[in-house]
Amino acid sequence: ITNPRHERTDRARLAKAQRVLARKEKGSRNRAKARLKVAKIHGRIADRRRDYLHTLSTRLVRENQVIAIEDLSVRNMVKNRSYADLDLAADAMVNAGFGSAGERCMAISALVAVGDIADELVAKITERTNTLKIGDGTKDSDMGPLVTKVHRDKVASYIDAGEA
Repeated sequence: ITNPRHERTDRARLAKAQRVLARKEKGSRNRAKARLKVAKIHGRIADRRRDYLHTLSTRLVRENQVIAIEDLSVRNMVKNRSYADLDLAADAMVNAGFGSAGERCMAISALVAVGDIADELVAKITERTNTLKIGDGTKDSDMGPLVTKVHRDKVASYIDAGEA
């Protein structure tokens, strides 16, 4: 899916128009004209976003036989902590960070835990990483050797940065 590159220029154009509007005297005709210009730019941005979403959704429908959509109420998960399964999250973080020796394209390099669950989540992740068996990837181990010396040096630099 290509990036709609007009977004950046539209935002810059809107910011400039809003700055011009802010400098106009309230109640003046020039302010009214500047306000209309800002409204017109907002409308153009909304139209372009709507067109992009329509084009994308049409393409997805034509290319796929079935489309499943799940609406996660993240706001409620933050409010109601009972929805947050910290054990599941910790397992996912460890698998994402250390699975395939951390060399798959979806591997994570950082985790930001926010709020009162941060310490508990970090403790669970630490507990799981301490039980990882490192060794020969062909035998009974959770994490094998890295592919190249460059990768080993990169991982060592991450460890050094984390300890600092």
